[in-house]
Amino acid sequence: MTDRVGRSADNGQPMTTSLPIAISACLLGEAVRYDGKHKRAVWIESLEPYVAWVPFCPEVEIGLGVPRPPIRIEDVDGRVRLRVIQSGEDLSARMDALARARIETFERGRVAGVIFKARSPSCAVADAPRWCGEAQPSYDGPGWFAEAVLRDGRFPVASDEVLDTPSSRAAFLASARAVWEARYGTPGA
Repeated sequence: MTDRVGRSADNGQPMTTSLPIAISACLLGEAVRYDGKHKRAVWIESLEPYVAWVPFCPEVEIGLGVPRPPIRIEDVDGRVRLRVIQSGEDLSARMDALARARIETFERGRVAGVIFKARSPSCAVADAPRWCGEAQPSYDGPGWFAEAVLRDGRFPVASDEVLDTPSSRAAFLASARAVWEARYGTPGA
């Protein structure tokens, strides 16, 4: 992280440009969740001096409303699908298309890293609920959209729950800044 005069805490070099960080919009306090609420992260303000937020909500971006029926990842006859629970509508292809387009948008926007909401069927990094029949879900994989970003590999990613300490936030920003500088050079240079 950087101090108030824009010097990086890890190497003392000036940093005059905020890092563009894509983030699940609900973490910024936007009421975009299925229940019409948000999940504003308590640590948001601590990063605001250092980043330029690029909010996204894959579920809203594929045309689901707010509020909306919940969705889930299901194993259906050996095929993993993203479905609306109440109707059974398969959202897999729509989310795949959005993920491809959004990844390219992130690249064009020079996004340095991505922060996802934990336990979300679209955004979880490693703990999305996955259903096989009506048994209790397992929480052992990424959400549908996050999986595409992880597979692409261009961006450092973090779950909101991992960023609960100053050291974890500093480590994420250092990683994002390193990727950004490798691609585009030193910010402000």
